[in-house]
Amino acid sequence: MPAGEPYVERLLEPVEILARGAGIGDEDLLVAAALHDVVEDTDRAGEVGERFGHRVEERVGWVTTPEPEAHEGSCGGA
Repeated sequence: MPAGEPYVERLLEPVEILARGAGIGDEDLLVAAALHDVVEDTDRAGEVGERFGHRVEERVGWVTTPEPEAHEGSCGGA
């Protein structure tokens, strides 16, 4: 997304790709596509389930980049 474009454009781009490009019509999946950047970019991840339902929350989890886990000790754990 070019610099200066409204944030909402970034959110709607994957929705358009899924809906128009892939013919996806599942509303929960399209909502999840729009929300995946919101949960990555804000502290609102905990609100997805209560605002949009479990199905959307689950699908957001499928497409959201996980936060790096804090590792104790060295790699391999041994």
